[in-house]
Amino acid sequence: MITRVIIPGLPLFWQGFLVTLELCAIGFFGGIVLGAVLTLLGFVSRPTRWIATAIAEFFRATPVYVGLVWVAYVWPDLFGWPDTVWQAACAALVLQTGAYLSETFRGGFLAIARGQREAAAALGLRPATIVVQILTPQVLLNSIPSLINQMVIVFKSSTVVSVIGVQDLLYHANSIINRYYEPLEVLTFVASIYILTITLISMAARKVEARLRERLS
Repeated sequence: MITRVIIPGLPLFWQGFLVTLELCAIGFFGGIVLGAVLTLLGFVSRPTRWIATAIAEFFRATPVYVGLVWVAYVWPDLFGWPDTVWQAACAALVLQTGAYLSETFRGGFLAIARGQREAAAALGLRPATIVVQILTPQVLLNSIPSLINQMVIVFKSSTVVSVIGVQDLLYHANSIINRYYEPLEVLTFVASIYILTITLISMAARKVEARLRERLS
């Protein structure tokens, strides 16, 4: 079965795997940026805090699938964007990831003793300098385990994008199943790819975590 199904389908598997990796990278790093913005808005003023909290709570309470189809099929009528299913998938993953990471970053800021900010202000440091040079490294250090976990979650969540037609790994797996009618072999192979990739991501992230802790501590 491997020679009849898996080997002929390797080009499609590879193509879908690359799409999955690209989608996950956009979702994760875009989510970091969005999470940081939502976190900062939460400390600016009461109105911005309400807006940031509403956005974060909405997407944290919404299943990935629901958020995906909502962005893909409702947003074009409301906002005229996204124009493609690829853009919809990226936006949905960024929003979902950013919502969770905003809570992570907010907890990281609140965990820092208020005395540090007061001492820095007493030394005459500007607010921007305090945030960038004193608070942000500590927040990053405290958030590393959650970031690693969120990276894995994004990779797993990306499997739903095939339902709107994004040609990721699972999309091509389903197309191969429909061609050869051998779901056991195909899905087992795809599951092995996901397991191996997540394991490698976790191992690499742990090494990065160790280096960051050594540098930032």
